[in-house]
Amino acid sequence: MLDHKADLMVRLENPLLRRMWTGQVALDIHNPRAAVQEAIESPPLARAQGAAVVDALRQTLPNAAAYHVSAEMGTLIQYAASQLDGLDRIQHSIMPTRSGIARFEGGLPFHDVRGRKMLISWACWAPVLVQYAQHDTGEPMTGTVIYLFNDHREEPDEIYALLPKDAESKGFPQSAVDEVERTLGRWGLIGCNNLYEGMRLGPAMMTTREEHAAQILAEGDTPHEFTNPVRLMHAFWLLLGQTVADTSDAPVDRARRKRTGRMGIPHRVTVVQLRRKESARAEGETLVEWSHRWVVRGHWAWYHVGPDHPLAQEVAPGRFMARIWRAPYVKGPEGKPLVVTDKVYALHR
Repeated sequence: MLDHKADLMVRLENPLLRRMWTGQVALDIHNPRAAVQEAIESPPLARAQGAAVVDALRQTLPNAAAYHVSAEMGTLIQYAASQLDGLDRIQHSIMPTRSGIARFEGGLPFHDVRGRKMLISWACWAPVLVQYAQHDTGEPMTGTVIYLFNDHREEPDEIYALLPKDAESKGFPQSAVDEVERTLGRWGLIGCNNLYEGMRLGPAMMTTREEHAAQILAEGDTPHEFTNPVRLMHAFWLLLGQTVADTSDAPVDRARRKRTGRMGIPHRVTVVQLRRKESARAEGETLVEWSHRWVVRGHWAWYHVGPDHPLAQEVAPGRFMARIWRAPYVKGPEGKPLVVTDKVYALHR
C-alpha cells in the first residue's frame, strides 16, 4: 500500500501526467456527465480548475491517510450505498481524515455513461478551493475532490482493454501509446467529483444531460444510466465510524518504513474489514453473527444522539442526529446453518 502511494507521488511530479489528467478533468468539468459534476462554460476556466484539482492531489497525497479495504467490506459498501437516501447531504464532519487514499480490494463496480463496466480500485480525496457554478459567491469555496482510479496492473477493466483500439482509431503511433502507458503505470483515472458542504447525494444511478446523450448517440453509442460514485464514498466514510467495520493498523516492516520515511510518507496503513462479531454497539445497531441462521436485511436509519457522537449532525439548534447503519443480523433456531439468499450477504468467513 505504501509502495503504491509512493509510486503515485512520484508520477504526479511528471508534468506529462499532470497535463493528461488536467485535460481529462477539464473536459469533464466543461462537458459534465451529470449533476454530480457542475459545469463551467469557459474552457480556460475549466482547464484552470482542472489543474487545481490535479495539483490538490499532488500537494496533499504525502500526508493522506492510507486505508486498505477488504473485498467483503467493499461488498457491504456497495450495498450500503444503494440503501442511502438521495436527499442525504454531504457533511465534511463525517470524513475520517482531511485527505486520504483507499485501496478497494477486488474493486468496486462502476458503470459509465456508455454502459461499460469499470472497477474503482483506488480512491483518493483531498480539500481544494473550487468555483461552483450553482453556488457562485464571487469567491472560491473549500470543497473536497474525490479521485477514482482503476488499477491497470492488478484489475484492468473494460476501458483499459479498449485503450489500444481507441488510440489506433485516432491515428496515434504505438510509440505514443507506450509512452502514455509508462507515464500512467497502474493509475487509470476514471474521473473526479467535487463535493461541497450540504450537497445532496442524488440517486444511485445517474442520467446524463440531453446534450451529452445526443453527442453519445452521434458517436454510435447508446447512453446509459451510470454509477453515482459520491454515494459509494459517502457510505464508505459513514461505515468507517460504525461498529460493523473492524479497523486495525497493518504491520509495516523496517525497510519500508525507512524507504517511505525518506519521502515524508506516514507509516500507518489502516486495514478495514467486516467485524466477525460485534462487541460494543452504538445505539440502534444490532449484533452481527456471520456463521449460522438466516440474515435479516441491513439498512440506514437516523437516530437522536448527543453532540459528542462522532457522526453527529446538527439538524436544529441543540438537536443532533446521526446516520447509523443498522447492520445485518441473523435469526433462527440455534444450531441451524446460515442460509444466504442474496449475493450481497455472502459475507461470512
